[in-house]
Amino acid sequence: MAGAVLLLPNLKPYLSIVHSKTAWDNGKSADTQNQVDFQFSGQSISVYARKVLGKELKKLYYPVAFTGKVAKAIEDAGHEVYATDLSPYWVSHLKGLGLRADMRSFEDIPSERFDAVLSFEPYPVTKNVVGYLGMLRILSTLTPYIQILSRPHCGIINPKWSHLTTPEPLEIREDRRYKNGTVGESHRAYPKLPDDMMRQAYDYGARFNWHIVYFDEHHFFDFKSVVPAPRSVRRSSLDLMLLEKQDDWASGPSVSIRMLAHSFAKSPEEIAASLLRLLEISRRYQLQNDTLYYCGGNAAKEDPSVIRKIKIVD
Repeated sequence: MAGAVLLLPNLKPYLSIVHSKTAWDNGKSADTQNQVDFQFSGQSISVYARKVLGKELKKLYYPVAFTGKVAKAIEDAGHEVYATDLSPYWVSHLKGLGLRADMRSFEDIPSERFDAVLSFEPYPVTKNVVGYLGMLRILSTLTPYIQILSRPHCGIINPKWSHLTTPEPLEIREDRRYKNGTVGESHRAYPKLPDDMMRQAYDYGARFNWHIVYFDEHHFFDFKSVVPAPRSVRRSSLDLMLLEKQDDWASGPSVSIRMLAHSFAKSPEEIAASLLRLLEISRRYQLQNDTLYYCGGNAAKEDPSVIRKIKIVD
């Protein structure tokens, strides 16, 4: 690690720019839920939780709710839903549907306890610092995260699935690791994209699942989930602490691993591992050239001071 240059988003000014540029803050953002033929079975959450997670999910946190069709269907199925969005327009709309709703960005995870965090196609946050920071906060609380995605099936329906709009069957979709040019039969599923927050959670040590849960006349619905483990909680909590307290240790041109270890009462090995993870994440998200995926801005180019460069010394 000695000699490596670490890039960090100076969180307060960085997020201020991101929030001011986000595409979902204008109340007119395109979303699959706006389609006339869009339907969603709220019962699918209960089936998925029972069969895949092995538990019941009663109290759910739902960020990036947009039009609220999915959030409302889940609440109508008997779950307690707290929905949020960064847009005042959509928050007002969510409240009009009878949902408990507030204005929050994805990374602004509330402190109250939830059985799971879930969202439907959260494209504004999946590949940028907002998603990364939010996922760290979710992992650090030992809370499962479920991401629901839809895919048009163009009328091609698997004949073994003889009924529609039923949250069955749970067919796993496995992305298998390649080894020596062949697909390994025994390798478990894992998220491929290195800059996606689901891959980030997997690399922090959380368990990853990916299933087709059900379909209707127009869409298949994929459920991806990450379930934190003690190791993912330890790693994410340490990295989150370094990110959130960077004003205390990253204000100069360099930082000593030993000094950090002393300041945070951690071993030098733990600090080095954390800095290595932060270094890898900053490379994945290309902070200096961050296009803020679907967010309509580039914080680093608009204000270079939002990116800190710190040389790591012994």
